[in-house]
Amino acid sequence: MFRNLSVGIRASGAFGLIGVIVLAMGIFAIAQLNSVSEQLAQITEQQIPSTEQINGIDREFLRVRVHTANIAAADSASGRQKYTAKLEDAKQNMQSHHQQLKQLADSAKAKQLIADYEQLQNQYWNIQKQFLNLINSGQTSAALSLRDNQQLPLTNKISTLLDDLVDYQKREVNEASAMAEDIRKSAGLWLIVVVVITLSLLAAFAWLLTRSIVDPLRQAVDVAHRIADRDLSQSFEVEGQDEPAQLLRELRKTQEELRNSLQTIAKSSEQLASTSEELNSVTDDSARTIQQQSNELEQAATAVNELTTAIENVARDAQAASESSVFADEKAQQGLAQVRETLDAIKELAGDMSVSSEQVGELADKVKEIVTVLDVIRGIADQTNLLALNAAIEAARAGESGRGFAVVADEVRALAHRTQQSTVEIENLIQSVQETSNNSVENIERSAEKAIKTLDVASDEGRSLEEIVTAVNDINNRNASIASAAEEQASVSKEVDRSLMSIRDLSNSTSSGAEQTNASATELSRLAVDLNNLINRFKL
Repeated sequence: MFRNLSVGIRASGAFGLIGVIVLAMGIFAIAQLNSVSEQLAQITEQQIPSTEQINGIDREFLRVRVHTANIAAADSASGRQKYTAKLEDAKQNMQSHHQQLKQLADSAKAKQLIADYEQLQNQYWNIQKQFLNLINSGQTSAALSLRDNQQLPLTNKISTLLDDLVDYQKREVNEASAMAEDIRKSAGLWLIVVVVITLSLLAAFAWLLTRSIVDPLRQAVDVAHRIADRDLSQSFEVEGQDEPAQLLRELRKTQEELRNSLQTIAKSSEQLASTSEELNSVTDDSARTIQQQSNELEQAATAVNELTTAIENVARDAQAASESSVFADEKAQQGLAQVRETLDAIKELAGDMSVSSEQVGELADKVKEIVTVLDVIRGIADQTNLLALNAAIEAARAGESGRGFAVVADEVRALAHRTQQSTVEIENLIQSVQETSNNSVENIERSAEKAIKTLDVASDEGRSLEEIVTAVNDINNRNASIASAAEEQASVSKEVDRSLMSIRDLSNSTSSGAEQTNASATELSRLAVDLNNLINRFKL
């Protein structure tokens, strides 16, 4: 199932999952940082300002007590008024700090302590008011007694309560700090766990992805090696629908097409060799027949010479002329029959040459089909090389994480280069076969032309022999008038002698053409054997 997805989808899914994990880790880290930030905000926005307000209250309360003592010790009304004004200022400051402290309080404990402080502070201000009234009325002793008996105990309680508030704020700060530290430690631990899990998943995905790419590519390299070693006999199965699987299918298709093409060429070369052997046999028979015809023509020429001599002496030996004419008639009939046989053999030879030419043409067409297949192979190799180059560029852009893809791209590019080299080697072999086939076609065509010329000559020869037969018949029919027509017959005999010489020369030329045709057939057979040997270099 993993191999049914493309490499891009697998890589995108793997990196997408890792990205989701990293995103979740980032969100978790941000949430933990927000928790720590909330604790720190509580410290900086509540505990520390509350502590500052408590310290402000304590500081201003100290001023109130100092000014109260100064009022009691003042010996004039102006002095008391001055310290009373300062006391009121300190009181206002205390109340201001008190209001701000109430606004900052957010826990029941803090609110309870502030409420207790308000109650004590109200009691203190009531006694303070009585104290000032006694001082202003001149009852200093009563005022001091009120301060010592009632105001001082309240002062101690207020100071103790303020200390409790400070301690409470310190505890709140410590608790918030401890909570922030716990959150930090917990977040750090979870981040370590998530990082370890992420790295493990990354390693697992990298291993699976690399294996899903490298294994089929290694199989493709093995197939390419077998094809380069001319071994086309082994078949292989392809699993998956990804790019490496598509490459393997194309290699399998290329191997099958190349094997089928080579098998077709092998069959054609065998047929060519068989046809060449048949052509060689036919040309041998033709050569023997032509040689026999030449011998017969020599005999006919001798007979005509004798006939010429006999005609010149016909007056002295009519009987010898009659016998010679009968002998010439028989030889002419034999020559005519032989010429007809020669015509039939030459026609058969021309037909065989035509068939051979067509078969060699079919062989050339098959070779062109192989060239087309090789063009497809070269196109696939070029596309593979381009894909490998693009993969290498993308791997280079990816940096360190794309190193594995760069190695794969280099292997694919090397595979494409070796495929191109093998294609060039096969193309060179096929070009050699094409050149040989073209030469064979040209030789066969030349032989066919010569066979046609020989056929024409033999036809003329047959007509000449027919004329000889007619002439001999006339000699037999007019044997009685041989004496009176001796001179005319001598002239005719000389003309026949010249015709026979021409026929003999044509026969010799036909014999040479047959020998050349035989040599061409032998060369064609040798080329067919060479072609078959080239094909046998492949293991089909």
